[in-house]
Amino acid sequence: MINSKGNCIGFLMVTDNGAFDMYPYLHLIMVHEDYRSKGYGSVLMKYYEDEFYQNSRKLFLLVGNFNTEAIKLYERLGYIICGEIEGFYIPGENEIIMVKSK
Repeated sequence: MINSKGNCIGFLMVTDNGAFDMYPYLHLIMVHEDYRSKGYGSVLMKYYEDEFYQNSRKLFLLVGNFNTEAIKLYERLGYIICGEIEGFYIPGENEIIMVKSK
């Protein structure tokens, strides 16, 4: 996502068949700190859904259990918690598995 000055203010990285070798998986979503809480995360998530729901009935992502604002966003967008992985990326921190179905 590029702002009017040509600067990158956000991006996402997705693997088509990254979840269970059959569902799209959102590896990473990032919004520059100056642009957070202004709707840009929702815009990026809409892009993810628009692009990848075309060929799939479920979308997956992981989010750190400490990232409460992101969890709220994903829940507001209709994602549900379906599991948790202990220490997956950061020792002592858990990753929450979230899914959204058509």
